Amino acid sequence: MGMASSQARLLTLTARMHQIEYKAARIEAQKLQLANDTRRVYEDYLNALDMSKIEIRTLNTDGSTTFVEFNAQDIYTYQGITHKQYTLETMDGKTLIPEDIHSVYQSTDTLEDFLKALGIASDAKKTIHHDAVPAKPVIDPEYYNKLNEYNTDTNDWKADEPKLEDFESEGVGRTMAQAFQDAGSSCYTSALSGSTGCYAHVLAHIIDYTASTGFGSPSDSGCNRAYYNSAANNHSTSTGRNFRLDAGDITGAGMDDRGGTKDVTMSMISAYLNKGELAPILETDPDFSDVNLTTEFDRLSSMYSTNGSPKTLKQWAKDLYYLCENYSTFGKTASDVTPTIITFQQHLVGSLNNIDADEYIKAYQKWVAEKPQEPNIADYTSYTAPVAAYDEIVDVVIAEDRDKAQWYTNIWNEMNNSDVKNYNETKAPYVSTVFGNLNTAYEVESKAKATTVYGTSFFGTDQNENYIVIPNDQVNNPNWLTNMVNDGFAILRTYVRKEESMIDTSVAVDTDLREVPDEKLIKKAEAKYEADMKRIDLKDTRYDHELAAIESERNAIKQEMETLKTVSKDNVERTFKLFS
Repeated sequence: MGMASSQARLLTLTARMHQIEYKAARIEAQKLQLANDTRRVYEDYLNALDMSKIEIRTLNTDGSTTFVEFNAQDIYTYQGITHKQYTLETMDGKTLIPEDIHSVYQSTDTLEDFLKALGIASDAKKTIHHDAVPAKPVIDPEYYNKLNEYNTDTNDWKADEPKLEDFESEGVGRTMAQAFQDAGSSCYTSALSGSTGCYAHVLAHIIDYTASTGFGSPSDSGCNRAYYNSAANNHSTSTGRNFRLDAGDITGAGMDDRGGTKDVTMSMISAYLNKGELAPILETDPDFSDVNLTTEFDRLSSMYSTNGSPKTLKQWAKDLYYLCENYSTFGKTASDVTPTIITFQQHLVGSLNNIDADEYIKAYQKWVAEKPQEPNIADYTSYTAPVAAYDEIVDVVIAEDRDKAQWYTNIWNEMNNSDVKNYNETKAPYVSTVFGNLNTAYEVESKAKATTVYGTSFFGTDQNENYIVIPNDQVNNPNWLTNMVNDGFAILRTYVRKEESMIDTSVAVDTDLREVPDEKLIKKAEAKYEADMKRIDLKDTRYDHELAAIESERNAIKQEMETLKTVSKDNVERTFKLFS
C-alpha cells in the first residue's frame, strides 16, 4: 500500500472516530435523562401512595355501621338517620353548594317556597280555637294621675304633722303631762294596787301607737290590727329578750276609747318617745354608781343602761312592759314591779310638763282631718265587652317530615346567613293538599331570602356574598372534597340539634369521619409506575446495546489506525535509507 493511500485511509478513520464519539456522548446524555425520568416516576409514585380520601360512618339496617366514600353531593342530599348533617364552608365564610340546591334557592323568594319546591313542605290551613273572653276591667289613666297627686299630697301632709316642741310654753292651762295622766289614770291606779298588767295597757299605747303604725280608726276599735299582727310589731328589751305588743292591750284597756281623745293623746306621747328622748335625770334619782345592776330584773327596772347613760324613754318603756307581763319569769311578784312603774311615770310626766296639751291636741285633730283621700279605683274602672268563643282558619306552610325539613332548612340558613331554629311539633287540625288531614305537623317559619348579587367564582361557577356553587364535574368527586379540606381552603360544619346551631368540625375531632388511603388512586399509580419503569428499562437496554456496538467499532478503528501508523513509519524509514 502506498504512502498516499495510507494517509487517506487514516484521515477517513479519524473522521469516523469523531462521529462515533459524538454518538456515544449523545446516548450517554439520553441515559442520564432516563435516570432523571426514573427519579420523577418514583417521586410521582411516592406522592400517589400518600393520596387519601374522607369517609363517613353510615348506619346499616342491621344496626351496624360502615365507613363509605364522602363527596359534596352526599353532604347536601338528605340521608335520614344514616349519618349526621354536614355543610362545607370556605375559610372566608362562604358555603359551598351544589348546582341543584343553588338553582332551587335562586328561583324562590322565601324559606317556605324553597321547601315547597323540594317537595318537603306544603300550603295548608290550620284551625285555631279561641276561647271565650270575659269582660275585662280597664282602668282610666286619669286614676294614676289622681293617685300620683294623692301620694304627693300625702307626703306633704305627713311633713305638716304637728310637732310637740312647737307647743312648748310656760304657764299653760293643761300640759301634755296632765293629758297623759288623765288618759291612763285608771290603769295607773290599778297598777299601784297590785295589777301591774293594767300598766301594760299604758305602755303598749306609748311604745308604738303613732298614726303610721298602731293607731286605728274608731271603726277598727282604735287599733291597727294589720300592724299588731305583723312582724313589724316585733320589739326587744335592752337585755335582748324579744316580744310582740298585744292588740288586746289597746282594745281591752280601761283607757280605750275607740280612737277618741285618750287614744289621740297616747299616739302623741308615742310620737314623742319615737324621737329618742332620753329619760330625764330628776333630783330624786340615785347616781349610777349607787345603782345595783347585778340581775337582769335590776337591769330591766333601771333607768340607766349598763354604760351609765340614761335609757331612752322608749327603751325603758319596752323593758318595763316586759316586766309587767313576765315578772314571774324572774321569780318576782307584781309588787316588785310597782316601784319601777311609779319612777317611770314620774320621769315621763316630768318630761312633758311644758307642752300645751289642748293646743297640741286641737292642732293634731285638725291635721288628721285634713288627711288626703286616696282615689277609689272603682270610680275610674270600666269593662270591655265579652267575646264569644270562635274558630279561626289561617293559612300556614307545614312539613310532615321534621328531620328532612330541618336538614334542608339548615342548608337554606347557611346559604341565607340566617340563624338556625329547630322545628317543634305543633298541634291543631291541619288540612294540606299534599299531606292530607293532620292533627300534628311542623310549621315552617316565614323567612325572606337575603338580597343577593351574583358573580363568577374562582371555579367559574355562580357565587354571591353567602355561598359558592360547586362545579358539576367535582360534586361527586371524593378527592375534590378531600383536597379542599386538606389544603385548608374549606372546613366542615355539622348540625347540633341541642344547641340549635351549625358548628365547625374536622376529621380529627369528629368520630363519624375518618381519612383513609385512596386505594383506587394508589392502584392506578402502581400501574403507571410499572409501565413507566418498563418503558425506561427498554430504552436503557437499547442504549446499552448501542453503546456496546459503538465501543466495538471504536476498538476496531483504533486497531486499524495503529496499523496504518506503523506501516507509514516503516515506509518513511525505508525511504531515508534509500536516499542516504
